Amino acid sequence: MEAVKQYKRKTREVPQEVRDKISASLRGVKKTAEHCKHISDSLRAETGGYWSRIPKATDTSKTDISDLL
Repeated sequence: MEAVKQYKRKTREVPQEVRDKISASLRGVKKTAEHCKHISDSLRAETGGYWSRIPKATDTSKTDISDLL
């Protein structure tokens, strides 16, 4: 039996504060168009990527960032 891989992220929703930090850290990093496409394809749910394995949150009332990560 194959073990199920555990990811750090518990839900797909990411707080705006975290999104801003990620954006700031990637600012100025140059990527080719081909690299951007490969990243995008690997994250898409319809291609069996990362987001297809992370469930959508059912309880949106959580405000603590640690609960969402």
